This record gives sequence, C-alpha cells and structure tokens, in this order.
Amino acid sequence: MDQTPLPDRICIAEDGESVQMLGAWIGNKVDSQTPWEPIIDKIKANLKLWNKMCPSIEGKCRIVQAIVGGFTQFMTQAQGMPDQIISTLNKVTNNFIWDDRLGARIAIKHLQQPKEKGGLGLLNIQIRNEAIDLMWLKAYLNFSLNHQPWAAITDLLIDAIAPKETTKMARENSFLQCWNAPSTGPNLAKLNDDIKKMLKTARKHSHNTNLAAVKVSMCLCRELPAWYLVLLQLS
Repeated sequence: MDQTPLPDRICIAEDGESVQMLGAWIGNKVDSQTPWEPIIDKIKANLKLWNKMCPSIEGKCRIVQAIVGGFTQFMTQAQGMPDQIISTLNKVTNNFIWDDRLGARIAIKHLQQPKEKGGLGLLNIQIRNEAIDLMWLKAYLNFSLNHQPWAAITDLLIDAIAPKETTKMARENSFLQCWNAPSTGPNLAKLNDDIKKMLKTARKHSHNTNLAAVKVSMCLCRELPAWYLVLLQLS
C-alpha cells in the first residue's frame, strides 16, 4: 500500500464539512440548508432595492421570477432544495408582494395560478423544483447511447434495495421491470436524497413514467426470463 503523504495543498473534507465545486456544495453528512443562507440573504437584499421603485403587483411578480427564480435555479438543479428553504422563499416572496404587511390580501397560492384562472402567474417554487426533478428523471430514463454514467450508478444503488424476492435477472432497472423501489423501510437509508426525490417524483407521475414495449422482437423475447415471456404473450 502506498503510504506517501498527500501534499499540503490537498485538503480532505471531514464529515459535516462541505466543499464548493462548480457552484455546488458537496460533502458527507452536511447540513443541506447551509449553502442556501447566503443566497437567501442576496435575494432579500435585491428585493429590498427593487421595492424602493414602488413596482405594481404585476411588476413584483416579474421581479420575483427574475430574482427568486434566477438566484435559486442552478443550486436546485445541482443539489436540490430542502422543504424548509421552499417555505422561507415563499415567506420572502409574500412579504415582498405585500410590503411586509401583516396578512396578505390574497393568498400566495391564488397569485401563483395562471392568469386565465384568475391568478398572476407568480413563481411557484415547489412546482418549478418538481419540473427540475422531472428533467433528472427524464435523463435517468434515457436508455439511448447517451445514457449517462451517473444513471448506471443509480441503477446499482436502487438494485441494492430491491425486494429480496426479486430475481437478479430482473434488477437491471425497476422502471423496465414489474417491481418498484421501496418507498419506506430501513433500506431506504442506502439511497441519497437526490435519488429518493427522483423516485418520489416518478411515483407521483407514474402514469407518465411507465415504460412499455409496443412490439417486442423475437430476438428480445429469447433474452427474456421465461416467466416474463409468458406474461408478455398473455398480455
């Protein structure tokens, strides 16, 4: 074993210590809310400046889209957004729309409705974040030659929590088989938060994420386990 000491310029982050890489913060056992604190401070400062111009409520909706949406999209794509941060951003948005007055005249959920439904199209952080999760799910379910290496690793991690009765021949990808990754239980701790969130999004939109072959070639049928082939012929 090589026992050569690492150069002094190389730092190994300890548990609970995050390191910034390409704008995202990574680490083991880190507080997921910590990287968001400076972003929220920056959002509050920018909204305070914009509020001095006395914009209309429609103008404020556009400002929220640019400031709150713009400052949070990359970080959300890179490492997700905790629920507590969603609540904080909704509160910051609500205070900006109503000038920090006690009680909003109109609930934020109504302002987030599209104009044709009586709303103002105000940014809905939760739905925006869910759309980001769907894009990750779309990339994960891309079985073309552009299949990403991280998706193959994700398959292995999900395979590790497959039900015990699931045969190994049917564990290549749960979306291609008739078993589902567990949503509860101790085995779920083996998955990181990003995979859990992706699977949760898939279950919510299961009617759009089920894969089915329109026509299966005989060559592919010969590669299927016998019990799946019988079910295919009976369907």
